[in-house]
Amino acid sequence: QVMVEAGGDMSLRGMRQDGAPWKIGLTHPRALAGYYEVIQTSNDCLATSGDYENTFTSDYSWHHIIDPRLGHSPREVASATVIAADTAYADALATAAMVLGITDSLALFESLPGVQALLIDKAMKSYTTSDFDQVVV
Repeated sequence: QVMVEAGGDMSLRGMRQDGAPWKIGLTHPRALAGYYEVIQTSNDCLATSGDYENTFTSDYSWHHIIDPRLGHSPREVASATVIAADTAYADALATAAMVLGITDSLALFESLPGVQALLIDKAMKSYTTSDFDQVVV
């Protein structure tokens, strides 16, 4: 069993030493010392992309992710966490969700086998894929 974390992306293989699934706290995008949600999983990878770690303004309106169609940071999504079988895939999808927005991201993720997601908008309302509740503690 192993958990590898690098820059917020994780790869989980097997169960914890006590035989239980890994429990992961998903950072609250506006209360960085707290968790928005806690999930449990094993043999998965996850990645989170958000507007809060590399922001240039106090209102989070300008950050490191740029929507190439608009030329500025996306305005709808504050955080996107994606669970998938591969870390690079999860990371690419989480970043894409920041640009695509809630509706288009959820439609895409529902069409992809083995992908679960939690999206949080700027008002701190959450949206999930239909099977995300399976991993919530």
